[in-house]
Amino acid sequence: SMPTVTSGPYTVCTGEVFTGLMINPSDTVIIRASGDVDFGSGWTIGVGAPKESPAGPSSGELAVTPYPGVGLVKNSLIFRIGAALFQGGFTATTSGASGMLSLLPNDDRPADNSRGWIVYVDHTTPNPPPSTGPAPVITKIEVVQAIQKVDNSVPLVTGHRTVVRAFISSGATTPLANVTGRADLTAIAPDGSQTSLFATPLNVPITITAPVTPNRDNQNDSLNFEVPISLTRDVLRIEIHAWVGTTGPPQGETVLTRGVSFEQRKSQQLLPLLVQDTRTTNPTPPVPTMTDFFTSLRGAADRLPLADPLLSNPPGFSLSSSRTISCSHDLTTPGGFDALWSDVIHLIFWLEGNAGGTRAALVADDSRYAPINGEATLGQFFNALGFVAKSGRQATFAHELSHTFGINHAPRCTSSSDGIDSRLPGGIEDVGFHVAQNTLIPRDRGELMSYSGDNSRCPGPTRWPSIALWRIAYDRFS
Repeated sequence: SMPTVTSGPYTVCTGEVFTGLMINPSDTVIIRASGDVDFGSGWTIGVGAPKESPAGPSSGELAVTPYPGVGLVKNSLIFRIGAALFQGGFTATTSGASGMLSLLPNDDRPADNSRGWIVYVDHTTPNPPPSTGPAPVITKIEVVQAIQKVDNSVPLVTGHRTVVRAFISSGATTPLANVTGRADLTAIAPDGSQTSLFATPLNVPITITAPVTPNRDNQNDSLNFEVPISLTRDVLRIEIHAWVGTTGPPQGETVLTRGVSFEQRKSQQLLPLLVQDTRTTNPTPPVPTMTDFFTSLRGAADRLPLADPLLSNPPGFSLSSSRTISCSHDLTTPGGFDALWSDVIHLIFWLEGNAGGTRAALVADDSRYAPINGEATLGQFFNALGFVAKSGRQATFAHELSHTFGINHAPRCTSSSDGIDSRLPGGIEDVGFHVAQNTLIPRDRGELMSYSGDNSRCPGPTRWPSIALWRIAYDRFS
Protein backbone atom coordinates (compact mmCIF):
# COMPACT_ATOMS: atom_id res chain seq x y z
CA SER A 1 0.00 0.00 0.00
CA MET A 2 1.06 3.59 -0.55
CA PRO A 3 2.40 5.43 2.53
CA THR A 4 0.13 8.02 4.17
CA VAL A 5 1.28 10.66 6.63
CA THR A 6 -1.21 12.65 8.71
CA SER A 7 -0.28 16.22 9.69
CA GLY A 8 -2.03 18.61 12.03
CA PRO A 9 -4.01 19.78 13.75
CA TYR A 10 -3.88 23.19 12.08
CA THR A 11 -6.12 26.03 13.28
CA VAL A 12 -7.52 28.05 10.37
CA CYS A 13 -9.23 31.30 11.28
CA THR A 14 -7.76 34.72 10.44
CA GLY A 15 -5.47 34.03 7.49
CA GLU A 16 -3.48 31.57 5.43
CA VAL A 17 -1.74 28.71 7.26
CA PHE A 18 1.32 27.27 5.51
CA THR A 19 1.62 23.56 6.34
CA GLY A 20 5.12 23.14 4.88
CA LEU A 21 3.88 20.02 3.02
CA MET A 22 5.08 19.74 -0.58
CA ILE A 23 2.63 17.98 -2.89
CA ASN A 24 3.62 16.21 -6.11
CA PRO A 25 1.20 15.47 -9.01
CA SER A 26 1.15 11.75 -8.18
CA ASP A 27 0.18 12.40 -4.52
CA THR A 28 -3.29 12.35 -2.98
CA VAL A 29 -4.34 14.85 -0.32
CA ILE A 30 -7.36 14.53 1.96
CA ILE A 31 -8.38 17.58 4.03
CA ARG A 32 -10.41 16.72 7.17
CA ALA A 33 -11.92 19.67 9.04
CA SER A 34 -14.27 20.37 11.95
CA GLY A 35 -15.36 23.26 14.16
CA ASP A 36 -16.60 26.66 13.08
CA VAL A 37 -15.40 30.21 12.47
CA ASP A 38 -17.23 33.33 13.60
CA PHE A 39 -16.83 35.64 10.62
CA GLY A 40 -17.62 38.70 12.72
CA SER A 41 -19.20 41.97 11.64
CA GLY A 42 -16.19 43.70 10.18
CA TRP A 43 -16.17 46.09 13.14
CA THR A 44 -15.93 44.07 16.35
CA ILE A 45 -14.13 40.76 16.67
CA GLY A 46 -16.47 37.84 17.22
CA VAL A 47 -19.67 39.89 16.95
CA GLY A 48 -22.28 39.61 14.28
CA ALA A 49 -21.99 36.04 12.97
CA PRO A 50 -22.25 34.16 10.67
CA LYS A 51 -20.66 31.21 12.35
CA GLU A 52 -19.78 28.84 9.54
CA SER A 53 -18.61 25.27 9.36
CA PRO A 54 -15.73 24.43 6.99
CA ALA A 55 -18.31 23.84 4.26
CA GLY A 56 -19.48 27.46 4.37
CA PRO A 57 -23.08 28.73 4.10
CA SER A 58 -25.77 26.16 3.29
CA SER A 59 -26.80 28.34 0.33
CA GLY A 60 -23.51 27.45 -1.34
CA GLU A 61 -23.13 31.10 -2.34
CA LEU A 62 -19.97 31.52 -4.42
CA ALA A 63 -17.45 34.22 -3.65
CA VAL A 64 -16.67 36.96 -6.13
CA THR A 65 -13.76 39.35 -6.24
CA PRO A 66 -11.94 40.28 -4.02
CA TYR A 67 -12.28 36.99 -2.14
CA PRO A 68 -9.15 34.84 -2.40
CA GLY A 69 -11.13 31.92 -3.82
CA VAL A 70 -13.30 33.51 -6.50
CA GLY A 71 -15.90 30.96 -7.66
CA LEU A 72 -15.55 28.84 -4.50
CA VAL A 73 -18.03 28.85 -1.61
CA LYS A 74 -17.68 32.04 0.45
CA ASN A 75 -16.98 31.81 4.20
CA SER A 76 -15.71 28.25 3.67
CA LEU A 77 -12.43 26.43 4.12
CA ILE A 78 -10.32 26.35 0.98
CA PHE A 79 -6.79 25.14 0.34
CA ARG A 80 -3.97 26.13 -1.96
CA ILE A 81 -1.49 23.79 -3.68
CA GLY A 82 1.10 25.86 -5.46
CA ALA A 83 -0.85 28.63 -7.18
CA ALA A 84 -4.14 26.65 -7.51
CA LEU A 85 -7.05 27.01 -5.06
CA PHE A 86 -9.41 24.14 -4.18
CA GLN A 87 -12.69 23.85 -2.33
CA GLY A 88 -12.40 22.50 1.20
CA GLY A 89 -15.18 21.42 3.54
CA PHE A 90 -15.61 18.71 6.13
CA THR A 91 -13.67 16.32 3.88
CA ALA A 92 -12.06 17.20 0.57
CA THR A 93 -9.80 15.10 -1.66
CA THR A 94 -7.57 16.14 -4.54
CA SER A 95 -4.70 14.80 -6.63
CA GLY A 96 -2.80 15.93 -9.70
CA ALA A 97 -1.64 19.27 -8.22
CA SER A 98 1.88 20.24 -7.21
CA GLY A 99 3.39 22.80 -4.84
CA MET A 100 3.19 23.79 -1.19
CA LEU A 101 -0.08 23.09 0.63
CA SER A 102 -1.69 25.90 2.62
CA LEU A 103 -5.10 26.31 4.26
CA LEU A 104 -7.21 29.48 4.43
CA PRO A 105 -10.74 30.85 4.86
CA ASN A 106 -12.51 32.08 1.74
CA ASP A 107 -13.03 35.50 3.28
CA ASP A 108 -12.36 38.98 1.91
CA ARG A 109 -11.85 40.38 5.44
CA PRO A 110 -10.39 37.65 7.68
CA ALA A 111 -8.84 39.86 10.39
CA ASP A 112 -12.08 40.06 12.43
CA ASN A 113 -12.66 36.28 12.54
CA SER A 114 -12.61 34.32 15.79
CA ARG A 115 -12.94 30.69 16.95
CA GLY A 116 -11.38 28.45 14.25
CA TRP A 117 -11.60 25.32 12.13
CA ILE A 118 -9.43 22.38 13.20
CA VAL A 119 -7.87 20.73 10.16
CA TYR A 120 -5.92 17.50 9.61
CA VAL A 121 -4.19 16.61 6.34
CA ASP A 122 -3.70 13.04 5.09
CA HIS A 123 -0.90 13.05 2.51
CA THR A 124 -0.47 9.86 0.47
CA THR A 125 2.56 9.33 -1.78
CA PRO A 126 3.26 6.47 -4.20
CA ASN A 127 5.75 3.84 -3.15
CA PRO A 128 9.21 4.65 -4.53
CA PRO A 129 10.56 2.39 -7.30
CA PRO A 130 12.80 -0.47 -6.20
CA SER A 131 16.37 0.64 -5.54
CA THR A 132 19.13 -0.64 -7.85
CA GLY A 133 21.77 -0.38 -5.13
CA PRO A 134 22.57 1.14 -1.75
CA ALA A 135 20.31 4.15 -1.22
CA PRO A 136 20.75 7.00 1.27
CA VAL A 137 17.76 8.15 3.33
CA ILE A 138 17.02 11.86 3.81
CA THR A 139 15.73 11.94 7.37
CA LYS A 140 14.89 15.65 7.70
CA ILE A 141 15.49 19.11 6.28
CA GLU A 142 16.53 22.00 8.51
CA VAL A 143 16.75 25.65 7.43
CA VAL A 144 19.19 27.86 9.37
CA GLN A 145 20.11 31.54 9.24
CA ALA A 146 22.13 31.68 12.47
CA ILE A 147 20.62 29.16 14.88
CA GLN A 148 17.75 26.69 14.63
CA LYS A 149 15.78 24.14 16.65
CA VAL A 150 15.14 20.58 15.58
CA ASP A 151 11.51 21.46 14.76
CA ASN A 152 12.48 24.43 12.53
CA SER A 153 10.54 26.79 14.81
CA VAL A 154 13.10 29.63 14.89
CA PRO A 155 11.69 32.24 12.46
CA LEU A 156 13.44 33.10 9.19
CA VAL A 157 13.82 36.62 7.81
CA THR A 158 13.78 37.93 4.27
CA GLY A 159 17.16 38.61 2.69
CA HIS A 160 19.36 36.88 5.28
CA ARG A 161 22.04 34.38 4.25
CA THR A 162 20.51 30.94 4.68
CA VAL A 163 21.71 27.34 4.67
CA VAL A 164 19.63 24.20 4.15
CA ARG A 165 20.87 21.14 6.05
CA ALA A 166 19.59 17.82 4.66
CA PHE A 167 20.37 15.07 7.18
CA ILE A 168 21.35 11.80 5.54
CA SER A 169 21.20 8.28 6.94
CA SER A 170 22.74 5.21 5.36
CA GLY A 171 19.42 3.43 5.71
CA ALA A 172 21.35 0.37 6.83
CA THR A 173 23.33 -0.98 9.78
CA THR A 174 26.63 0.44 8.49
CA PRO A 175 27.62 3.88 7.14
CA LEU A 176 27.29 4.62 3.42
CA ALA A 177 30.18 6.39 1.70
CA ASN A 178 30.27 8.75 -1.28
CA VAL A 179 26.81 10.33 -0.83
CA THR A 180 26.11 13.62 -2.58
CA GLY A 181 23.09 15.49 -3.93
CA ARG A 182 21.52 18.76 -4.95
CA ALA A 183 18.82 21.16 -3.76
CA ASP A 184 16.11 22.31 -6.16
CA LEU A 185 14.87 25.64 -4.75
CA THR A 186 11.71 27.45 -5.83
CA ALA A 187 10.63 30.82 -4.43
CA ILE A 188 6.85 31.36 -4.61
CA ALA A 189 5.59 34.95 -4.51
CA PRO A 190 2.14 35.95 -3.17
CA ASP A 191 0.85 36.27 -6.75
CA GLY A 192 1.84 32.66 -7.44
CA SER A 193 4.82 33.50 -9.65
CA GLN A 194 7.84 31.26 -9.14
CA THR A 195 11.61 31.54 -9.46
CA SER A 196 13.71 28.37 -9.44
CA LEU A 197 17.42 27.73 -8.99
CA PHE A 198 19.46 24.78 -7.79
CA ALA A 199 22.37 24.50 -5.37
CA THR A 200 25.23 22.06 -4.98
CA PRO A 201 26.63 20.96 -1.60
CA LEU A 202 28.82 23.29 0.45
CA ASN A 203 30.49 20.22 1.95
CA VAL A 204 34.18 19.87 1.16
CA PRO A 205 34.48 17.55 -0.66
CA ILE A 206 30.94 17.50 -2.04
CA THR A 207 30.35 13.95 -0.77
CA ILE A 208 29.76 12.73 2.76
CA THR A 209 29.71 9.38 4.49
CA ALA A 210 26.14 8.95 5.65
CA PRO A 211 25.99 7.56 9.20
CA VAL A 212 23.43 5.08 10.46
CA THR A 213 21.87 7.83 12.60
CA PRO A 214 22.67 11.47 11.66
CA ASN A 215 23.72 13.85 14.43
CA ARG A 216 22.86 17.56 14.14
CA ASP A 217 26.05 18.39 16.03
CA ASN A 218 28.16 17.07 13.16
CA GLN A 219 28.43 19.38 10.16
CA ASN A 220 29.00 16.55 7.68
CA ASP A 221 26.12 14.37 8.83
CA SER A 222 24.10 16.62 6.53
CA LEU A 223 24.42 17.79 2.95
CA ASN A 224 24.49 21.57 3.26
CA PHE A 225 23.29 24.03 0.62
CA GLU A 226 23.28 27.82 0.62
CA VAL A 227 20.05 29.39 -0.64
CA PRO A 228 20.64 32.17 -3.19
CA ILE A 229 19.73 35.31 -1.29
CA SER A 230 17.30 36.37 -4.03
CA LEU A 231 15.11 33.36 -3.14
CA THR A 232 14.83 34.18 0.58
CA ARG A 233 11.44 35.87 0.14
CA ASP A 234 7.89 34.83 0.92
CA VAL A 235 7.65 31.03 0.52
CA LEU A 236 10.47 28.68 -0.49
CA ARG A 237 9.95 25.15 -1.78
CA ILE A 238 12.97 22.95 -1.05
CA GLU A 239 13.42 19.64 -2.86
CA ILE A 240 16.51 17.69 -1.81
CA HIS A 241 17.91 14.91 -4.00
CA ALA A 242 20.54 12.56 -2.55
CA TRP A 243 22.35 9.67 -4.19
CA VAL A 244 25.53 7.62 -4.15
CA GLY A 245 28.41 8.48 -6.48
CA THR A 246 29.65 11.52 -8.38
CA THR A 247 30.16 9.94 -11.79
CA GLY A 248 27.61 8.24 -14.00
CA PRO A 249 23.85 8.12 -13.30
CA PRO A 250 22.78 8.58 -9.66
CA GLN A 251 22.60 5.32 -7.71
CA GLY A 252 19.75 4.87 -5.26
CA GLU A 253 18.45 8.45 -5.61
CA THR A 254 16.01 9.61 -2.93
CA VAL A 255 14.02 12.84 -2.66
CA LEU A 256 12.51 14.83 0.23
CA THR A 257 10.70 18.16 0.06
CA ARG A 258 9.88 20.88 2.56
CA GLY A 259 8.44 24.37 2.47
CA VAL A 260 9.42 27.35 4.63
CA SER A 261 8.40 30.99 4.77
CA PHE A 262 10.43 34.16 5.32
CA GLU A 263 9.19 37.28 7.09
CA GLN A 264 10.29 40.79 6.18
CA ARG A 265 11.79 42.88 8.98
CA LYS A 266 12.21 46.64 8.99
CA SER A 267 15.71 47.97 8.37
CA GLN A 268 18.21 49.27 10.94
CA GLN A 269 19.34 52.83 10.22
CA LEU A 270 22.96 53.57 11.10
CA LEU A 271 25.05 56.72 11.05
CA PRO A 272 28.68 55.66 10.40
CA LEU A 273 31.17 57.75 12.38
CA LEU A 274 34.84 57.20 11.50
CA VAL A 275 37.02 58.28 14.42
CA GLN A 276 40.25 60.21 13.79
CA ASP A 277 42.56 59.98 16.81
CA THR A 278 44.37 63.34 17.08
CA ARG A 279 46.21 62.51 20.31
CA THR A 280 48.06 59.22 19.81
CA THR A 281 51.24 59.58 17.72
CA ASN A 282 54.36 57.72 16.59
CA PRO A 283 52.67 56.34 14.62
CA THR A 284 49.24 57.97 14.32
CA PRO A 285 46.51 55.28 14.20
CA PRO A 286 44.79 55.05 10.79
CA VAL A 287 41.31 56.49 10.40
CA PRO A 288 38.89 53.62 9.69
CA THR A 289 37.41 53.63 6.19
CA MET A 290 33.95 52.68 4.98
CA THR A 291 35.48 49.41 3.79
CA ASP A 292 36.43 48.80 7.42
CA PHE A 293 32.89 49.76 8.44
CA PHE A 294 31.29 47.21 6.10
CA THR A 295 33.71 44.53 7.30
CA SER A 296 32.67 45.25 10.89
CA LEU A 297 28.98 45.44 9.94
CA ARG A 298 29.28 41.91 8.54
CA GLY A 299 29.29 40.69 12.15
CA ALA A 300 25.79 42.07 12.73
CA ALA A 301 24.50 40.86 9.37
CA ASP A 302 25.60 37.29 10.13
CA ARG A 303 24.31 37.22 13.71
CA LEU A 304 21.09 39.29 13.80
CA PRO A 305 17.69 38.83 12.07
CA LEU A 306 18.17 41.58 9.50
CA ALA A 307 18.54 41.42 5.73
CA ASP A 308 22.04 41.29 4.32
CA PRO A 309 23.66 44.71 3.68
CA LEU A 310 24.18 43.72 0.03
CA LEU A 311 20.43 43.26 -0.46
CA SER A 312 19.07 46.59 -1.63
CA ASN A 313 15.36 45.80 -1.62
CA PRO A 314 14.43 45.73 1.16
CA PRO A 315 17.65 46.85 2.85
CA GLY A 316 18.61 45.27 6.14
CA PHE A 317 20.69 48.30 7.02
CA SER A 318 20.05 51.86 5.90
CA LEU A 319 23.21 53.98 6.16
CA SER A 320 23.26 57.74 6.52
CA SER A 321 26.18 59.62 5.00
CA SER A 322 29.33 58.81 6.95
CA ARG A 323 31.10 61.43 9.07
CA THR A 324 34.71 61.64 10.22
CA ILE A 325 34.93 62.92 13.80
CA SER A 326 38.02 63.97 15.73
CA CYS A 327 38.91 62.52 19.12
CA SER A 328 41.49 64.19 21.38
CA HIS A 329 40.87 61.89 24.37
CA ASP A 330 43.54 59.46 25.55
CA LEU A 331 42.27 56.15 24.13
CA THR A 332 45.05 54.24 25.87
CA THR A 333 42.97 54.62 29.06
CA PRO A 334 39.44 53.41 29.89
CA GLY A 335 38.52 57.00 30.72
CA GLY A 336 39.44 58.05 27.20
CA PHE A 337 37.07 55.47 25.73
CA ASP A 338 34.31 56.60 28.11
CA ALA A 339 34.82 60.18 26.95
CA LEU A 340 34.70 59.20 23.26
CA TRP A 341 31.49 57.24 23.81
CA SER A 342 29.98 60.23 25.65
CA ASP A 343 30.89 62.47 22.72
CA VAL A 344 29.22 60.08 20.27
CA ILE A 345 25.88 59.92 22.07
CA HIS A 346 25.72 63.63 22.99
CA LEU A 347 27.27 65.19 19.90
CA ILE A 348 24.93 67.52 18.00
CA PHE A 349 25.61 67.34 14.27
CA TRP A 350 25.11 70.22 11.90
CA LEU A 351 21.82 69.71 10.11
CA GLU A 352 23.31 69.06 6.71
CA GLY A 353 22.65 65.94 4.69
CA ASN A 354 21.31 62.77 6.25
CA ALA A 355 22.52 62.35 9.84
CA GLY A 356 19.85 59.96 11.17
CA GLY A 357 20.04 56.55 12.77
CA THR A 358 21.93 54.81 15.54
CA ARG A 359 25.40 56.34 15.81
CA ALA A 360 27.96 53.64 15.03
CA ALA A 361 31.47 54.94 15.75
CA LEU A 362 34.43 52.94 14.52
CA VAL A 363 37.87 53.48 16.02
CA ALA A 364 41.15 51.89 14.92
CA ASP A 365 42.06 48.54 16.49
CA ASP A 366 45.37 49.76 17.91
CA SER A 367 47.32 47.58 20.36
CA ARG A 368 48.19 50.68 22.41
CA TYR A 369 44.55 51.38 23.20
CA ALA A 370 42.85 50.34 26.44
CA PRO A 371 41.61 46.72 26.50
CA ILE A 372 38.04 47.81 25.75
CA ASN A 373 36.38 46.42 22.62
CA GLY A 374 33.42 48.79 22.62
CA GLU A 375 30.78 50.71 24.58
CA ALA A 376 27.11 51.33 23.86
CA THR A 377 23.90 52.99 24.98
CA LEU A 378 21.52 50.50 26.58
CA GLY A 379 18.27 51.34 24.85
CA GLN A 380 16.89 54.85 24.44
CA PHE A 381 17.39 57.46 27.16
CA PHE A 382 17.66 61.24 26.81
CA ASN A 383 20.65 60.92 24.53
CA ALA A 384 21.07 59.44 21.07
CA LEU A 385 21.36 55.72 20.49
CA GLY A 386 24.99 55.02 19.78
CA PHE A 387 28.04 52.86 20.31
CA VAL A 388 31.79 52.72 19.80
CA ALA A 389 33.55 49.59 18.50
CA LYS A 390 37.08 48.77 17.46
CA SER A 391 37.41 48.30 13.72
CA GLY A 392 37.17 44.77 12.32
CA ARG A 393 35.84 43.13 15.49
CA GLN A 394 32.68 41.72 14.00
CA ALA A 395 31.15 40.11 17.08
CA THR A 396 31.84 43.29 19.07
CA PHE A 397 29.99 45.37 16.45
CA ALA A 398 26.97 43.04 16.73
CA HIS A 399 27.22 42.96 20.54
CA GLU A 400 27.29 46.76 20.90
CA LEU A 401 24.52 47.27 18.32
CA SER A 402 22.36 44.79 20.27
CA HIS A 403 22.82 46.87 23.43
CA THR A 404 21.07 49.74 21.63
CA PHE A 405 18.05 47.41 21.27
CA GLY A 406 17.77 47.45 25.09
CA ILE A 407 19.50 44.08 25.54
CA ASN A 408 21.96 43.71 28.42
CA HIS A 409 24.66 41.10 29.03
CA ALA A 410 24.39 37.31 29.00
CA PRO A 411 25.58 35.58 32.20
CA ARG A 412 28.94 34.12 31.18
CA CYS A 413 32.31 35.68 32.05
CA THR A 414 30.26 38.59 33.41
CA SER A 415 29.37 39.77 36.89
CA SER A 416 26.35 41.47 38.41
CA SER A 417 28.08 44.83 37.94
CA ASP A 418 28.03 44.26 34.17
CA GLY A 419 24.23 44.27 34.09
CA ILE A 420 22.75 40.84 33.39
CA ASP A 421 19.77 40.29 31.07
CA SER A 422 17.62 37.55 32.62
CA ARG A 423 16.15 36.72 29.19
CA LEU A 424 19.45 35.38 27.88
CA PRO A 425 21.35 32.13 28.50
CA GLY A 426 25.11 32.13 28.97
CA GLY A 427 25.64 29.81 26.01
CA ILE A 428 23.56 29.11 22.92
CA GLU A 429 20.77 26.58 23.42
CA ASP A 430 21.11 24.68 20.14
CA VAL A 431 23.29 24.17 17.08
CA GLY A 432 24.03 27.24 14.96
CA PHE A 433 25.56 27.77 11.54
CA HIS A 434 27.83 30.59 10.35
CA VAL A 435 26.67 30.67 6.74
CA ALA A 436 29.26 33.19 5.53
CA GLN A 437 32.08 30.97 6.84
CA ASN A 438 30.35 27.61 6.11
CA THR A 439 30.97 26.62 9.72
CA LEU A 440 28.80 24.82 12.26
CA ILE A 441 28.51 26.61 15.62
CA PRO A 442 28.30 24.00 18.42
CA ARG A 443 25.70 24.29 21.13
CA ASP A 444 26.75 26.08 24.33
CA ARG A 445 29.02 28.48 22.42
CA GLY A 446 29.34 31.77 24.32
CA GLU A 447 26.23 33.91 23.81
CA LEU A 448 26.78 37.04 21.71
CA MET A 449 25.97 39.31 24.68
CA SER A 450 28.38 37.48 27.01
CA TYR A 451 32.09 38.17 27.50
CA SER A 452 32.93 34.56 26.59
CA GLY A 453 34.60 34.29 23.20
CA ASP A 454 36.47 36.34 20.60
CA ASN A 455 39.04 38.55 22.35
CA SER A 456 36.67 39.60 25.12
CA ARG A 457 37.14 38.99 28.85
CA CYS A 458 37.32 35.22 28.36
CA PRO A 459 38.95 34.77 24.92
CA GLY A 460 37.81 31.91 22.73
CA PRO A 461 35.80 31.01 19.61
CA THR A 462 33.51 33.69 18.25
CA ARG A 463 30.33 34.49 20.18
CA TRP A 464 26.99 33.64 18.63
CA PRO A 465 23.32 34.65 19.14
CA SER A 466 21.11 32.40 21.22
CA ILE A 467 17.58 31.55 20.13
CA ALA A 468 16.40 33.92 22.89
CA LEU A 469 18.43 36.82 21.49
CA TRP A 470 17.34 36.09 17.91
CA ARG A 471 13.69 36.19 18.95
CA ILE A 472 14.10 39.43 20.93
CA ALA A 473 15.73 41.16 17.96
CA TYR A 474 13.24 39.57 15.53
CA ASP A 475 10.32 41.05 17.48
CA ARG A 476 12.05 44.44 17.70
CA PHE A 477 12.20 44.69 13.91
CA SER A 478 8.60 43.54 13.29
